[in-house]
Amino acid sequence: MDESIYNEVSSFKEYESILSNISPDDMASETELCRDIIRDSVKYRNYNVQLVCQSVMNYLNKLKDNVDDSYKVKGCKYLYYALYDMAEKKNTPKEITYMLYNVFMEKYDSNKGYKCDINIESFNLDIFETLKNLLSLYDYFFKYEKGNQCNNKTCNCAEECVKIYNKYVEKCNNHYSSSLCTELNKFAEKFNNHLKQDKVCKDNIKKLDTLNCYNLKIIILIAIILIFVISFSFFILYKFTPFRSKLNNPRRTKTKMYNNFDQKLDHMQNTPKYVKGKSINKSYNLSYYSEDYT
Repeated sequence: MDESIYNEVSSFKEYESILSNISPDDMASETELCRDIIRDSVKYRNYNVQLVCQSVMNYLNKLKDNVDDSYKVKGCKYLYYALYDMAEKKNTPKEITYMLYNVFMEKYDSNKGYKCDINIESFNLDIFETLKNLLSLYDYFFKYEKGNQCNNKTCNCAEECVKIYNKYVEKCNNHYSSSLCTELNKFAEKFNNHLKQDKVCKDNIKKLDTLNCYNLKIIILIAIILIFVISFSFFILYKFTPFRSKLNNPRRTKTKMYNNFDQKLDHMQNTPKYVKGKSINKSYNLSYYSEDYT
């Protein structure tokens, strides 16, 4: 499960409502499906396996019946978060959560032909804690929107939002996680828009600053792509244009230039000079001494 899960936190409230509001009759209907898992409950210490299994099977029924694939994916991500949250509250090792989740998926798939197709390998405590903070952030915001009080104070819900948000300002400005920072910027936009209309709190609460969402990995990737494009362009020029011959024959070009220069120089030397229409070249008769004339 990668960090894109941060972009789906705002929808988790809906899935939380589904999982926590399953009727007793619906719970009982999945007893048979959970029988084998309940029998091995000793493997999954600290989980109330019967309650959790029946809840999960009913929850998966809701996801399976929905035709929207993106809805199902988000719901599966929330389910793993919820199981992880249960484990954290009772200090259960994450390996137990991972094993139980996979057992649920296999059992449901073998009986009803559906399972969550998400990668949970990379889900860790850091991601969990960040998700937990984001959920608290939205929880305080929803209360603030409704005009509810937090700690018996009118603007306290807004203040709690600011506190949680500001924990991530420095991290985001240092390229912490583009997915997280993008989600926080979306939240800041919602929060600031509501704050503008709030006559009671807008003078006491500072609006949220937008965060740096640049991803260092993306920047490096762009640089590599640019280098490749430039290199490829030079290859095309070299292979299919006269640019190649110019690069291959610099000495020939220089030799040709020097030959032209020499030809011009010879021409200048062999051309008679004239002064007022007369040639100034002189012929010279050299005396020749011969014994025949002695």
